[in-house]
Amino acid sequence: MNPTAFDDIRPYHDEELPAVYEELIADPAFQKAVSSIMPGVPFELLRRKCVLAVLSWSFRRLFVMVYFGIS
Repeated sequence: MNPTAFDDIRPYHDEELPAVYEELIADPAFQKAVSSIMPGVPFELLRRKCVLAVLSWSFRRLFVMVYFGIS
């Protein structure tokens, strides 16, 4: 099997995440999805947490903390 056959659907590498977060934050569809999933959470709070999350596990942890209202 070709090891690069699934590059289009592989998880992001940690060094790619800051650019991915910036792209997501700027996407109106993402903003709308977040506001419908977490209606009481200001998008600015999520944006700040995304910028701080430089590793994939830290993003997941921060996202769950925001979703469940844990500061």
